[in-house]
This record gives sequence, structure tokens and C-alpha cells, in this order.
Amino acid sequence: MPRLTKGEIARGIAAKNAKGIESTLRIIEIFSHLLHKSQSYSPQILENFKTQVALANWSSIELGVRPQSINTLRKNIEMLYEGGLTQFEQDRKNISAPVVASSKGSKAALVEEVKDLERRKQRLVDSVIHMSMQYADLLERVATLAPQNKLAADLLRKHRRAYPEKISHLDLNGSQL
Repeated sequence: MPRLTKGEIARGIAAKNAKGIESTLRIIEIFSHLLHKSQSYSPQILENFKTQVALANWSSIELGVRPQSINTLRKNIEMLYEGGLTQFEQDRKNISAPVVASSKGSKAALVEEVKDLERRKQRLVDSVIHMSMQYADLLERVATLAPQNKLAADLLRKHRRAYPEKISHLDLNGSQL
């Protein structure tokens, strides 16, 4: 098999990307139907729109939706949804937060408030996980640059002194920082 040239994407990766885009387009199509109330869907389908994790893990062959990583889903929504991921999240809140016509202190209002707090918590957890993965990746990249770059080695050494328990697995060629 010949080597790929710079910028060329392998056929298998291109096919996987195409399936992810098709699935995201189908999610957006279902989502637009939900937004305009032109078609009613079952509670099981609505449940998939509560969190990004649930949406990424959603699998429905008959609807044309396949599971994908949360980062792939975010990237595809940013690229395909009018207004990007930010607008999608705002619209998603409108679908998953039905209007509660009850008094502020009633049981139904309190239950809905708890559900809303759980949804907000899940969004925050998703964000923390995403940022933690990016942070860990950045530390590993700095660690690989450190042997050839004095500035990177100094930055990693300062970080190690400030947070010794956080990056104990990152050393410069086994040396103590």
C-alpha cells in the first residue's frame, strides 16, 4: 500500500468521517423537527437530546443515527448546524426543558428544578472532562519537547514543583525534574 502524501486522508478514515457526518445530519434533521413541533417523537428519542454524551452514544439503525465520539459529534455540529455548537446547545435546552405550569413551591416545580440542575451538572462535567483531556495532552506535548528545548524543560519543571502529584508520570528521560 503506498504512503499517504501530506494532507491526504486514508480511505478508511474518510469513510468513518462520512458516516459520522451522515449520522450528525440525521440528528440535526430530527432535531429541527423537534424544534418546529411538526412531528412528535417518543420520549426515548427525546431522552437522547438531554446531554451531549447521550446524543453521542445514541444508536438507532432505523433512524440512521450511529454512535460517535463526543468530540466528533461536537466538531460535526459546529460545522453543520446553523449557528454552530453554541446555538445547538441553546436550542437543545428549549427541547429538553418543558414548561412547567405549576407554582414555585410545588412538587412538580421542584422536581423540574432538580432535573434542570442535573442537566446543568452534566454539561459542566462534560466540559471539565474535555478540558482535562486537552490539558493532559498539552502536558505530554511539552514533556516531549523538553529534552530539545530549554524553555519547555523550565516550564515543565516549574509546573512539576507547583503540582508534584499531578504529572509524576512525565519525566525528562527518566531524570528527576
